[in-house]
Amino acid sequence: MRLKTLFGILITGCCIGSASAATVTANITSLSTPGDYLFSFSVSGVSFAPYEALDVSFPAAQYSSLSNPTAGSGFSAFVLQPNSPLGVPGDYIAEALVNGPSLASPFTVAGHYTTSGDPRTRTLSYEFDQYTSSGDFVGIVSANGSPLEGNVVINAPGVPEPGTAALMLLGLAAAIPIAYRRRRHVQ
Repeated sequence: MRLKTLFGILITGCCIGSASAATVTANITSLSTPGDYLFSFSVSGVSFAPYEALDVSFPAAQYSSLSNPTAGSGFSAFVLQPNSPLGVPGDYIAEALVNGPSLASPFTVAGHYTTSGDPRTRTLSYEFDQYTSSGDFVGIVSANGSPLEGNVVINAPGVPEPGTAALMLLGLAAAIPIAYRRRRHVQ
């Protein structure tokens, strides 16, 4: 049985090795409760085999909880909470249940950010893990001898920070009377 599992892992490594470089990107949106954010991940450049998983790590010093994990058809998603045990990062894990599941649907999880600032300015890391059919961790999936891991590319927010928006409104409020006075002087 162990030889069969090892053979499956070697075959999996060969299949992933033929894929282009894996990329994980994220869109992060603020939810209604202060500090709560929705993380929506997209994955490209890799094809999953059964029992391979996307694992995104959330630093324990920056996040207090993770909830509502989702993934597309052919995946099972779950979370491991930050600081359980103390100091250990939290993980969002989406494990493939079938060979080559679609990556069209986003992988999502909600997280409570406990540090000041914006989580879109922080770094999240990912890796692609291999598990056995019984759920035991085997190791990080590798391609061409290198582990498939890296930093999540976080897309820049399209909406300005509240302080930036307030400053823009203040500037606009100051510019309107000036433009109005100039217009009156020209007439």
